[in-house]
Amino acid sequence: MELILDAEMYPKEALLKACYGRLNAFYFHLSQFEGQYHVEITPKDDTSEEDISRTFENELLSQTVRLLVANKTRNIRQLLMARAMASTIVDEENQFDPAGDSDKETDDDVRLEEILKDWFQHD
Repeated sequence: MELILDAEMYPKEALLKACYGRLNAFYFHLSQFEGQYHVEITPKDDTSEEDISRTFENELLSQTVRLLVANKTRNIRQLLMARAMASTIVDEENQFDPAGDSDKETDDDVRLEEILKDWFQHD
């Protein structure tokens, strides 16, 4: 069976992920021609063409939405990861101060205070 899909509607990455997710059930042959993806699907068992089409199109839609969500939330995920990593920083040089100057504030301390400030704290 062959599906012809609009290349503007579905990102190539979503198409490849949808195929990859169904490799256990189907064989795929992909090509692209004049703004369309041509997807030849051969089942590994006796699955009907209607089931093949529905299953694959659902998987393609799912992968397209996952990609859209990942792109839209990329910045917040990077911010959360950076915040999580920054909160685990341990300054080994200033762990023990034998001179007793631990009360002295450095530029590094001020920058860390700005970075590690509670997001919900309002000044």
